[in-house]
Amino acid sequence: MAVIVTCHNYGRFLEECLESILHQTVVPSTILVVDDASEDDTAKVCRQFPQVGYLRVEFRHVGRARKAGLQTTQEPYTLFVDADNWLEPDYLEKGLKNFTDRTIAGVYSDYQRFGRQSGITDFPEFQQGELFRANYIDTCSIVRRDALDLIDWV
Repeated sequence: MAVIVTCHNYGRFLEECLESILHQTVVPSTILVVDDASEDDTAKVCRQFPQVGYLRVEFRHVGRARKAGLQTTQEPYTLFVDADNWLEPDYLEKGLKNFTDRTIAGVYSDYQRFGRQSGITDFPEFQQGELFRANYIDTCSIVRRDALDLIDWV
């Protein structure tokens, strides 16, 4: 499992994000921060975590930054996380359990908001046609790499 953390000037959130990834009950084999043209202390924060990889890009485009991270890793499952996200300690363990069925390409969850807005957003169960009407799948989804390889997503 690879966790790819995209960051653009969110160094102030990055330490807490990385701590939540490193304290998972299932620790990912790769954690990579993709720093997309940050002008803050993102690189400095990353240096505090020797087990975390760092990739600097100048896209100023989160989709391209995520794709650069994916191209840098090789694991069969990927979780994309933004630097201001925080994961419950069993997030990866619970998510990976769903991949016993080869027809499952991705696993998503509800999420809890914090800061200026708080509360839980409950997402519906997947329905193929419904996703085209409203994208209810959050960035923090675990995705099968071979599914991403089949699509032209950026």
